[in-house]
Amino acid sequence: MRKQTKETIAVIGVAFLALIILSVFVHYYPVLRLDVSISRDLQSEGSTALNKGFIYWTLVLVSSMGNVIPSAVIVLGLSALFWLYKYKKEAVFILLAPLSVVLNSILKLIINRPRPTSSLVNVVFPEANSSFPSSHTVLFGFLILATFNAKKFPLWLRVVIGLFSAAMIILVSFSRIYLGAHWASDVVGGYIFGGILLLILIQIYERVGGPQ
Repeated sequence: MRKQTKETIAVIGVAFLALIILSVFVHYYPVLRLDVSISRDLQSEGSTALNKGFIYWTLVLVSSMGNVIPSAVIVLGLSALFWLYKYKKEAVFILLAPLSVVLNSILKLIINRPRPTSSLVNVVFPEANSSFPSSHTVLFGFLILATFNAKKFPLWLRVVIGLFSAAMIILVSFSRIYLGAHWASDVVGGYIFGGILLLILIQIYERVGGPQ
């Protein structure tokens, strides 16, 4: 077994242990004072009505990209782009990345942590399903790797896709807290769970031939 593989397995193991500990904790203590404080502080950002409006509508737009139809358009469009440039393997893996949402949904059912409530924070769009963990990490994380390896892409296109993916990983998480859909600890759990799935996906990707 290669040293890099051993290190990856070790990282996955540590992350998995951290995920278990955090999952058990939020299951038994679903409302944390620190979570409430972070949500209220983030929702209070903006010193003027104009600034509040800009932040609000920007994060609403970012958050909406995680919905089914916008997500499907992004996935299919980027997969088609990679296929057009003859990166067929990468195109297929981009289509596989959203399967992480299914695994994320199963974990949500197991943990069964309630969503933030309007009695604690401002909930813009109430959601009925469980809260922990948040998602949206795997697809955009893999896109960064795939774009880095896509040497046939024009430099400007690689930069645009890379920056877009990095921005989505960060902004979607902030938007979900700002809109009252998730707690900060949901986002931390999402990063851990998404990181585990992303490392596994990258290992599979590298074992079927690496970049073309």
